[in-house]
Amino acid sequence: MESQLTQALSIVRASASNWQCPLLSDKYELSEVELGRGTYGSVYKARNIFGFPITTLREIKLLQGLSHPNILNINEVVYEKPRNHRPPVLYLCLDLMDCDLDSIIKKQQVDITPSKIQQILRQILQALQYLEGLNVAHRDIKPSNVLINEHGDVKLADFGLAKKLRKLSTVKVVTLWYRAPELVLGIRGYSPKVDVWSVGCLAAELLLKRPLFEQQHNETELMRRIF
Repeated sequence: MESQLTQALSIVRASASNWQCPLLSDKYELSEVELGRGTYGSVYKARNIFGFPITTLREIKLLQGLSHPNILNINEVVYEKPRNHRPPVLYLCLDLMDCDLDSIIKKQQVDITPSKIQQILRQILQALQYLEGLNVAHRDIKPSNVLINEHGDVKLADFGLAKKLRKLSTVKVVTLWYRAPELVLGIRGYSPKVDVWSVGCLAAELLLKRPLFEQQHNETELMRRIF
């Protein structure tokens, strides 16, 4: 997994005759809008091309605090040095798995028996039970985020939307077909149990070999179908 590093900040322009510092264009993209002016310099908005996206930082921090056999383990975080004026690239070194459930369902090359489905769901729910104990919601349970290996071991992946819930949390999370009714209705005081609804949708998909709500293209259609 890789991510380009960016960050916004303000920057002050002043005399550089007595300074030894890097070239501005090597580190920042400077806007033309002056935010303010003082006695010794001016303030501009700039983008640091070697910054750090907050979503990636949150995912790394969260994964480093998790330890469960059914959650993808983050082994190391490394980055590639910038070359040819390109920003550095960040790499998350994760456990290697053979495939995800989405590819298995779409290709239908593997016979998923009811007992195998039961084993898959049990492992997913074990991971969610662990996360709920930490008041953490994954908030994007779907087949492509559930990895499996040749031995039948299952691991939850992609924690980009995961977070420890507060009293009020954003509701624009979870891919539409797997979104719980309370999220669709805009209830912001939801719990990690929204992930259980997603698992129910995933269970139906494993049995039907297609998404349960695949014909629904917006929240209104989805709620009508659920009701």
